Amino acid sequence: MGIHRMSGRELAKTIGRGETYVRERVGDEKEWALSDIAKICDAWGMSPEELISRASQ
Repeated sequence: MGIHRMSGRELAKTIGRGETYVRERVGDEKEWALSDIAKICDAWGMSPEELISRASQ
């Protein structure tokens, strides 16, 4: 989110979810749905593999 200068609120709006939903997943309390990963990738113009690779760095 930081690379894309996007807040949790903006990400939630982008993927059609609530702020609490996003916060729990960003905080690694719960797992992301694959459909949410796909929406994030579309919004950020990257593949799921690239997203996961960047997240693990």
